[in-house]
Parts: sequence; structure tokens; C-alpha cells
Amino acid sequence: MGLGVNAAGSAELRDYHLNQDTTLHLLPASVSPKVLQDWKDQFRLWVVSSGFREVIDSLCRYFDKIHLGCSIVASKRLDKRAQQCFERLGLDRKIDALSSKLGITSPNAELVSSFYPIRNCLVHRLGRVGHEDVRNGTALTLRYRRIELVHTAESGRVTRLPDLMNPNAEGFRTEEAGSLGLQYPERCLEFPLGTIVTFSPKELTEILFFTHHFLFEYNRAVLDFAQRHGAYRPPASNLAPADLGAPPTEN
Repeated sequence: MGLGVNAAGSAELRDYHLNQDTTLHLLPASVSPKVLQDWKDQFRLWVVSSGFREVIDSLCRYFDKIHLGCSIVASKRLDKRAQQCFERLGLDRKIDALSSKLGITSPNAELVSSFYPIRNCLVHRLGRVGHEDVRNGTALTLRYRRIELVHTAESGRVTRLPDLMNPNAEGFRTEEAGSLGLQYPERCLEFPLGTIVTFSPKELTEILFFTHHFLFEYNRAVLDFAQRHGAYRPPASNLAPADLGAPPTEN
């Protein structure tokens, strides 16, 4: 994503022909700066949206492998038909099936389930939110958690600090002594009927960070399942469970 976004934002990058790969050119030899900038803007959106779709594809493959392994552990056999049926499910239904059939879930699984309707809109309607995407008049919604910094003063007052993950964030000064901390609140991106699903590179980075920690959280649930069925013995470790990966689920 960084390569694509940086290329789209570079004023020096103006060569859009595949001169090193083919002599077949589908575009004019030159275009106006306005047209070229529009192409760059659209390319930037495509890079970010493609990154999100790849997250979904990878998660689907991840859940397929979990279902395969844990089903064998639970039943002591491979049910090819059941596995094929599972692999045909969408991401949200895979998460539901693992919870209902095998009891494997995690606190943030519901938020990750919200990714799949967004993917469907991108794939089937090129990102334009249609009636198929919204129910009861509500917007198409993507839910995830993001890091926020807070300052807790000695008096007990809690102040939310500027977004330090934003390179353009301004500095801040606290009025009284205290301590810095992290919160992990839920954030929603809403896309009403008729709008185009788009993410900023920063938003996708936050989604990737949340997904990364969700995997730690879910992996622990899988290992707990394997341990309950006698298929896994945890190694000796001095680490507390809270130090192994997942973020808190409460603000």
C-alpha cells in the first residue's frame, strides 16, 4: 500500500506507459495534468480498496484452515463434504459457524464479521452502496477498534489526546501532572445508500492493526479448543496471557 500511495502522490511520477513490458499502448501518448491527477487519485483509491479485499481473502483462508484442523480434532476424522460447505461460506458466516459448531470465538469476532458486507459491495457493485447492502434504511457499516491516547490527571480527569498516529497532529500540553495511557474504542465507518466505499490509507492501516491483534486473540481461542480436546499442551512460559497479544475489548 505504501508503494502505491506514495507513487500516486509523487509529482515526479508522470510516466504511465508500460514501455519496459509491452509495445501495446491503450492510452494516449500524453494527457493533461488534470487527467493525469485524476488517474493518480483513482489509482490511490484502488490500491487501498484492493488491500482491504486482500485482508478478507486472507482471513477466509485462515478460517478455512482452522475449521479443517479443529473439525478433525473434534471428530477424529476428515469430513470432506462439511469442509467444502464451510469453504463456500462468506467470512461472516465462517465466524458464526466456528462459534456455533466448535465453540471457537473471540470478543472482537462480531466486528470482524462486519468486514464481509463491505467486501461484497466492493466486489459486486464496484463499491457503490446499493439496496442489497443496506437494511432497514441503515448505512453499510464497518466496525473495528483503533488506538487512542489519553491523559489521566492526578485529579482523575481523563483527557483524550490528539491523534499521534497522524503525522500532521499538533503537539499538546497537559494542565496538570498525570499519566499517559491507551484506549481501544470501537470506530464505525458508515457508507449510506448511493455512496462509494472508500478508505483512507490511514484508516486501512488502523484496520490492519486491529486485524493483526484480533488474530492473536483468535489464535488463543483455537489453542484453548485444542487443549480442551487433548491435542495441544501449552509450553512452559513466564508470560501472562494478557502479554501474548490481544488488545482489551473495553474502552
